[in-house]
Amino acid sequence: MAAARRGRCVANASNISFGALGVGSLAGAVAAGSLYEGCAGGWPTMGNLTACNAIGAGSNSASSTSRTMTNGGYAIAYNLYSDAAMTKPYDYPGADAFAIPYSTRSGGYATTTTYAKILSAPAGIAPGTYTDSYAAPTQAWVDFDTWATPNPQITCGQNQFYQGVAPSFTVSVTVLASCSVAVGALNFGAASVLTGNVD
Repeated sequence: MAAARRGRCVANASNISFGALGVGSLAGAVAAGSLYEGCAGGWPTMGNLTACNAIGAGSNSASSTSRTMTNGGYAIAYNLYSDAAMTKPYDYPGADAFAIPYSTRSGGYATTTTYAKILSAPAGIAPGTYTDSYAAPTQAWVDFDTWATPNPQITCGQNQFYQGVAPSFTVSVTVLASCSVAVGALNFGAASVLTGNVD
């Protein structure tokens, strides 16, 4: 069945940009991107298409639990989430399966949101643009299935009928050059008559 599905599904992701930020604004910054996904009509179905989104480690990340945007020898830690509250980090193969209304005649498509949050940045980080890219099937993958939906839904990464698609996108932030000066209080003490310099 999988061969008949080749080329019938799409998963197009937008890039995720945190914009240009000063060093003090990096930690806790949030951003979002979109993922348009779905399949053309023509398959027998019970009215639903199940999509399963999986996002692993990007090109500059050690793993899906240790994502980093890098520039030279510097790294900025961040994570990607499937929910707006940012409590459900993406994983690979993951478990983010959801139903898209599907018609045998017209197919089914939906747009989902990918949320991103910067977790930390090292002190003294250099200015410049930091990136992490997802392009290979081992980095980001979307499964599709209409045969067994809605009962039971597919198990992400283990569906024998799906025709998967690898979306490509980049996560980035531009760190602005900045300077800071810190001074303590200056106290000259008590002086009755100023007849000369007080150090």
